[in-house]
Amino acid sequence: MSLETEAYRLCPSLWIEENELLLDYKGRPVILDEKQIEILDSSASQIVLLCHRQFGKSSLSALLCLHRAMFFERSLCLLVAPSLRQSSENFRRVASFMETLELELTEDTKLSCKLPNRSRIVALPGGDEGENIRGYSAPSIVVEDESSICSDPLYESIRPMLISNPDSRLILAATAHGQKGHFYKIWTEEKDWLKIFVPVTENSRFTPERLEQERARGELYFRQEFLCEFLTDEFSLFDDERISQAMDDTIEEIKMTEY
Repeated sequence: MSLETEAYRLCPSLWIEENELLLDYKGRPVILDEKQIEILDSSASQIVLLCHRQFGKSSLSALLCLHRAMFFERSLCLLVAPSLRQSSENFRRVASFMETLELELTEDTKLSCKLPNRSRIVALPGGDEGENIRGYSAPSIVVEDESSICSDPLYESIRPMLISNPDSRLILAATAHGQKGHFYKIWTEEKDWLKIFVPVTENSRFTPERLEQERARGELYFRQEFLCEFLTDEFSLFDDERISQAMDDTIEEIKMTEY
């Protein structure tokens, strides 16, 4: 293995930048920011990403799967999404990166491919019950894209397949979507995850004017989609925090004022 290949193997962000794999809307190479580098180069076995809309979660997910497949032979890389449309779009991203790298494939379908090193990348539509991902075992990496709108049965179908591979990695990536589901519970309750939080206020790629246009569409919409806040239904009068406060039996004494 050459020194360059070993460097790319250990540092996905270096591989991406030197091969100009991430491009902006004008086709110019993207300079990765600190959060993107942290996500790409982390070796954590469990990562949960809470990021604003248009951060690039799906592109990073596709790149993480492709990197694993290229540099670790016989890897099974699963890119899971809640619908067929999203799975197809995610695989299109993988295919685009492979085209840039001029990779040769030994097998290629609409939602999967096999590399000469026997690694496979499979994009899967999860379905409400997770039935589409059963049958896969010992994956090297599983990325659940749009995790906050993936069903809980889908997530429960993913967990058992990781047990037989001690080196497997699980990455959940999403924007906040209500105070419910496995993504919300993992972010707010579970401890053994690397948690990476990226609200739009930490991203310099968007102009203040454009963000104000989005904020003008609705404060709750902006807080959820761009500030990554877990909110309840926009039409609900009370959120979970206020309900919990209402159930609190520690009531402060009310002091009456005499007139």
